[in-house]
Amino acid sequence: TARKLEWFTSVGSYPLFYLDTRDSVLCPHCAQQDVDEGKKVTEGINWEDGCLHCDQCSVRIPSAYAEEGS
Repeated sequence: TARKLEWFTSVGSYPLFYLDTRDSVLCPHCAQQDVDEGKKVTEGINWEDGCLHCDQCSVRIPSAYAEEGS
């Protein structure tokens, strides 16, 4: 089984997002569904995008340094 995708890094607790092969932004929950289906995703840290949302479910992905909506 694939590893469980996390919302935050283990060191520093920085917020994570994922990209699918079409560069769609995914929250960990939606990315996990892709991984479980054998699809590839890449991981990134959301440093400063206060408006980053999952392209599948529209949940807001937290930012390390930006306020929500900025």
